[in-house]
Amino acid sequence: MQAEQLSQLNSELFEVGKFWRGLVGSRFHHLLENEKVLKILANQEIIKKLKKYDMPTASSIAYRLCEAAEKFMDEEVLLAMSRAIGKYEGETAGIIASALELVLPSTKENVIRVSKILAHEEVAETIRKYERYGDMLSLPQRLSFIACELKDEESVIRICRIIRGYEDIKDVKKIISCFTWISQCFTDPRNVLRVAKMCERVGRSILTIDYKKELPEIINNNLDWVITDEKSLEAVLSYLRSGKRLPMPTRSNIENYEKEASEYLKRKYRIIVRGLDEINKLMMLTDEEIREIAAYAHMGREYKRAIKNAKRYPLSLRDDLLKYAVVALVGSENEKEEQEAYDVISSILGKETLNAARDTIDKNYVYVKYYIRDGIILKSRETGDEKKGN
Repeated sequence: MQAEQLSQLNSELFEVGKFWRGLVGSRFHHLLENEKVLKILANQEIIKKLKKYDMPTASSIAYRLCEAAEKFMDEEVLLAMSRAIGKYEGETAGIIASALELVLPSTKENVIRVSKILAHEEVAETIRKYERYGDMLSLPQRLSFIACELKDEESVIRICRIIRGYEDIKDVKKIISCFTWISQCFTDPRNVLRVAKMCERVGRSILTIDYKKELPEIINNNLDWVITDEKSLEAVLSYLRSGKRLPMPTRSNIENYEKEASEYLKRKYRIIVRGLDEINKLMMLTDEEIREIAAYAHMGREYKRAIKNAKRYPLSLRDDLLKYAVVALVGSENEKEEQEAYDVISSILGKETLNAARDTIDKNYVYVKYYIRDGIILKSRETGDEKKGN
């Protein structure tokens, strides 16, 4: 290289070093003495982008770019970072630069990959749409975090499209919180992509999910494959919220899951419940509590049936129902009388209910049984004696 050209180059590099020192001070003094680094930092595209920001923002961005230059000494990395940062204005640009700093301990390829994601027009459009909400959403920070965690363009773009589908700020906040959590929860971006696709299928219903608990359960149990709409999501949530006591939703039963769950409860607890809302309320209880409710429900049904059946008997017979009830419960020395009482009362209450009552008396109140029976026998004998005396 001729002396004149070398002198010109040195002069240009000196000006480059001076420009960067004006932004980062003495922190990178050793770096800005390196000719190879100065040639990278002399890239006019990078310098032009820095010059569009105010001094505090430009200094913050320059600091991160110098860190990248110090580690990689690669122009491609710095160009990718500056293009991502340059998509944004003011404070947001500084936030994007800070986010990219978090990827620097990784590889060159990862820094470039994340930079390209953050430079994508759909990401920039999403951030700009809600930029006015600032710290209320912290959207630049959260989307940058998601991009850094996933390093997967398709997942981040799908997430951005889902976010832009919401106008209510509370919904936006919840959905971005959901994806921030999921991106941290799953290291494999394919799982986050599965969540995103499920969100696209069920729409706003995704907001009803406990995303910290239920979304990981859905993915880990491969239940997202049976979720095609709001109705199937409700079925899956019913299964999970029951502590997996209800039948597992599958592609073969998902269309009629409400009926499947109702029949299962009828078989297991002998209780009739219709509608997923009512089933969900019931499944919040323990098995013991459900069985207790089922018993009360059964008693209620038997009571209604008893009232209905009692009305079938003529008045003269209904006047003797108390006597029949007592004899049916405690028995009689007169087998014919006992059988008649048993037939009448069991036709009202049902044999199962009557037998259960008789068993209870036999097991726990046998002395009462004989006291009552003796009283009935004694009264019968006294009545008979009186008749004989007459």
